[in-house]
Amino acid sequence: MFSEKLKNFCGIYRACQKGTAAIEFALLAIPFLIAIFGIMEAARIMYTNNSAQYALEEVSRQISLNEDMTAEAIEALAKEKLSDMKVNQSDWDITTNIVTNGGADFIEIIARARMSSLMHDLIPEKLDLFTIEATVKTALTD
Repeated sequence: MFSEKLKNFCGIYRACQKGTAAIEFALLAIPFLIAIFGIMEAARIMYTNNSAQYALEEVSRQISLNEDMTAEAIEALAKEKLSDMKVNQSDWDITTNIVTNGGADFIEIIARARMSSLMHDLIPEKLDLFTIEATVKTALTD
């Protein structure tokens, strides 16, 4: 008798399919949207990284043509080239180093920027900071 009542009770709700599509959509929509926005954010970060690398390579070509540039002039030129990025110009930290390798001196330009992410709260802080480096392989003259 009890099993028959339970069978009737479950049968009523098993036959009713109203709202199942909405519940399934609600369960799958959030992970789907996180995956879509994550892919878009990864693509944006990769694009910015590659564009900034190219901009610093252009700066290094300018330095190889004009070796007597000061560190301030190099930084100003780098900020000018990096101004087209989707990162604020004031967020770029640009440093220049003189590196000696095998008896030859080189200029190394390092640009660091903190990405303002669309999903900033979901990305770990270590992944939110990226570094772009370019090295000029021109011997320095005294």
